[in-house]
Amino acid sequence: VGINGRYASSSISESMKGSTFVADVTASYYKGDFNASLGICNLGPSINYGAGGYKLPSLARAGAAYSIAGLTASLEADCFFSGAFNAALGLEYNLSGIAFLRAGYHYGNNSNTLPSFASAGLGIKLSGFELNAAYLFGSESLGSTMMFGLGYSF
Repeated sequence: VGINGRYASSSISESMKGSTFVADVTASYYKGDFNASLGICNLGPSINYGAGGYKLPSLARAGAAYSIAGLTASLEADCFFSGAFNAALGLEYNLSGIAFLRAGYHYGNNSNTLPSFASAGLGIKLSGFELNAAYLFGSESLGSTMMFGLGYSF
């Protein structure tokens, strides 16, 4: 069980800035090569830009993953309190804990959330540092998007 708090800040223009605090509440279950989690995310007050408040997209999230022989399959579903729905599934192949090959599909709704798209990527982990790259494709609104991430694990 975990609680995560965040401070969110946004600036539309010099005169339109807003901020708020949000929280997530999650619970996870692990048994061998299987894990599952449930959470409620983005709970908190509206963000106010001076002309009224805007609610952040609060949602309930459920996910599960199973690993065997270096291959992990995962599934996630997001039910937004506004009525929108997203789902995602993915595969990751772990090469000796150093290199990772990934592929996935995200189902979404263009009018309410992220659109549907497919993705492929890879990652490298050395001495606690992680470098990740992903390519999103199959979506008219996102186009061909390349994403990079850099992280460090303690």
